[in-house]
Amino acid sequence: MMKKYAWMLLRLLLSLGLVGWVLAKIDWTLLAAVVQQLHYGWLMVALLLFNVSRLIAAQRLYWFFCAVGLRISTELNLKLYYLGLWYNVLLPGGITGDGYKVYWLRKYYPVSAWDLAHATFFDRISGLFALLLLLLLALRQAVVMTPGFQMLLVVAMLAMPALAYVLHYVLGRRFLSLWVQSSLLAILMQLFQVFTVGCLLWSLREFAHLDRYIVVFLLSSMVAVLPLTIGGLGAREFTFVYLQPWLGYDLQTGVVLSMLFYLLGLVSAMLGIFFQDLQPDYRLQQDDDLIIDTE
Repeated sequence: MMKKYAWMLLRLLLSLGLVGWVLAKIDWTLLAAVVQQLHYGWLMVALLLFNVSRLIAAQRLYWFFCAVGLRISTELNLKLYYLGLWYNVLLPGGITGDGYKVYWLRKYYPVSAWDLAHATFFDRISGLFALLLLLLLALRQAVVMTPGFQMLLVVAMLAMPALAYVLHYVLGRRFLSLWVQSSLLAILMQLFQVFTVGCLLWSLREFAHLDRYIVVFLLSSMVAVLPLTIGGLGAREFTFVYLQPWLGYDLQTGVVLSMLFYLLGLVSAMLGIFFQDLQPDYRLQQDDDLIIDTE
């Protein structure tokens, strides 16, 4: 128990340390100027698009749960998904919400913890492959490369779906029938997150180097998912500060962009507060039992 709390404290200190390091690197006068020109209309659009991406992600996870025999309503799945988002923000590490969903479902439904964890893992894997694919595509647009490196990126993009298929075939063959639709939903979800970033940049009245901001955002998404900070706090900002000398975007805008994205996630996850007393819904299970009895 002491080791668990010590690790949580270490993550908290790492988040605070990264935020402190970022704040020491930026120009506060320029930062204030960026914030003052914020367009709240585009900010609201960004919040809407962000939650569309969450709805898509919840539907993708629902398909994986169905593949292991879990029978719950889409409404209950969505509520549980937002509750998981809240625990992701509330507790250190990006996998806390996933762990809680497995615990809650195992408590009320006759599905093994292994099956639920397996479904959650492949849901994450589909999202990771989509993120990598969009990152490679964005790199081709944002960074000047030699023809040879451009060709290497094209080969990597073409190989990505094949690699995802092989991984499903070897480690998750029961999810193989979901490979195409889950991959498409994962790409769509990541695209809506990119659209969210675009709206945030427009809310900051930043219209230059959009492709570079998107590249760093996608990279920061990979960093933020590591269970090292509280909900990714500090990890995204660190990425924007660290890569600025190489990509040449405005540092203050990049930091504010990452902070605004974190705040969108926080505000959206707060919906999960209303579902903390979530109760199971056995109607689908009862319908299955009636069909069996009739037969």
